[in-house]
Amino acid sequence: ERIYTALILGYGAYTLGRIGMKIIPSLVDSLVDRKINHDLERSVNEYKRKWKELNSPVLWKYAFFIALFNGVLYYALYFIGLETTTPGNAAIITQFEVFTSFLFFHVFRGEKISLDYKIGGVLAVIGAGIVLGRDFSGINPGDFFVLAATIGAPAGNLFQQKARQIASSEVIMFLRSA
Repeated sequence: ERIYTALILGYGAYTLGRIGMKIIPSLVDSLVDRKINHDLERSVNEYKRKWKELNSPVLWKYAFFIALFNGVLYYALYFIGLETTTPGNAAIITQFEVFTSFLFFHVFRGEKISLDYKIGGVLAVIGAGIVLGRDFSGINPGDFFVLAATIGAPAGNLFQQKARQIASSEVIMFLRSA
């Protein structure tokens, strides 16, 4: 029953987002979307009684950077980019996050990544290049904002990994949505 409720809420938020993008500016649409997401995450934490995990001061330090990189900067840059690019281009460019995560965690941080993930990262970049190059009509200004959002996301994911060692995934998702 909870799964059906979540699916209905998720589909409703998606539908409102699609309609909203035609009527209201994308940043306003983003704020409404974030509010719906935040309320849903708060409800999950209320139901599971996870609030005591928020007592850790270290968790709040990580939460600040998670919210900054994966909340504020990512969504602000992404929705600003949507104003001057196509949704298709934005969706394909965000697939580049697989590659930027690979670079950030494997090359710069020295984490071990399996061959399957390495191949997946390369294939994601090749696939994005094929899809974008097929009907390429030029680079839109918004493409750079979406790319900047995608490049910054792995930094937020690093803080999320650290926070996950302290708190549950429900609390982390709540903090991400704040």
